[in-house]
Amino acid sequence: NFRNRGEQSLVLADELESDIIVSFECVIKQHKEVSKRIYSDVQLLVKQLQDRRKVHDKCARRYGSRCVEAENASQDCLQAVSMKTQERLK
Repeated sequence: NFRNRGEQSLVLADELESDIIVSFECVIKQHKEVSKRIYSDVQLLVKQLQDRRKVHDKCARRYGSRCVEAENASQDCLQAVSMKTQERLK
């Protein structure tokens, strides 16, 4: 009886190894491949984000500069309009 249980345990262990462990190995292999692709995609996304951020910052600086120029031009216009005609023509 004890020997029979030992043999049954060995058979069960072999079945587990052939069925479950092989399945787990396949799943692990698939997860490893997917993880590599995800990592690669994230790296690409980070690079694109950094590039877009640089372009955005450059545009924001240009916009700010143009706003300052427009504000200065409007101040000049207001000062010119507020002057008397004779002073403006000098």
